[in-house]
Amino acid sequence: MESQYGLGADAVGSGGGMMPGASSRRAEFLAGARMLGRGFSAWRTHPRIMLVGAIPVLIVAVCYTVLLIWWISNIGGTVRTLLPFLADLGSPWNTILTVLATIALIGIGAIAVMFTFSAVVLLIAGPFLDHISARVERELGGIPRPGPSRSFGSELWRAITDSVRLIGIGIAVSLTVFLCGLVPVIGTLFGMLVGAVIGGRVIALEFMGTPGSARGLDFAQRSQLAKTRPTRVLGFGACTYLVFLLPLGAVIAAPAAAVGGTLLTRDLLGEPTRSERF
Repeated sequence: MESQYGLGADAVGSGGGMMPGASSRRAEFLAGARMLGRGFSAWRTHPRIMLVGAIPVLIVAVCYTVLLIWWISNIGGTVRTLLPFLADLGSPWNTILTVLATIALIGIGAIAVMFTFSAVVLLIAGPFLDHISARVERELGGIPRPGPSRSFGSELWRAITDSVRLIGIGIAVSLTVFLCGLVPVIGTLFGMLVGAVIGGRVIALEFMGTPGSARGLDFAQRSQLAKTRPTRVLGFGACTYLVFLLPLGAVIAAPAAAVGGTLLTRDLLGEPTRSERF
């Protein structure tokens, strides 16, 4: 499928083949991170609309916090159930591997909560976050080349498929973190890094969903658009991912990410991203 922006399913953006140096990659990463920072600044300039977007996120966050506390409080029994052979090991290996497995399982829980939380937030709070994105578009002069209008049903289907995609990737990343965590010392850190890189890209694409849909871009086309500035997209997504891991961080970050994802999409398409209030 070819969009009006020239993003076919097999297209590669203009920046896809570039091999920037370390300083350029750092600048690109920070430019992406600043998109999220500008989203946070909207709490100062547009507090009412941001608060409305945060309320459903807060409700979901409270439910997930209870679930995560339950997971951590039962982590010892889970380790013994999944890895019964640890009881047969002598000291100090029994203690070392039990601690590593516990850390890995906590990491799995955090990542699984983050991905499924993001999926549920996009599904439940989606209409509120979409309203924030639309407000950003209006204040930046509108959408230069809007896509065809979409029905409520098609937008709901997009939200559901985005949520399912996030949950599926979250399960895969959680398994990766768990397996990496079984490797002493470096395994857990490596697994968390993999989670941040993969998770950051996926979350960036999901928060680009509303502005992309408004321009007639499907998921595949958003992915190709992201390849034009991959490090910039990662900077935005990884920072969003990490803030989402903080206790109740997503309550403040989700509306900010809705703003940042809209700014990022406009930036990648060469559209205006500056106004007096953003």
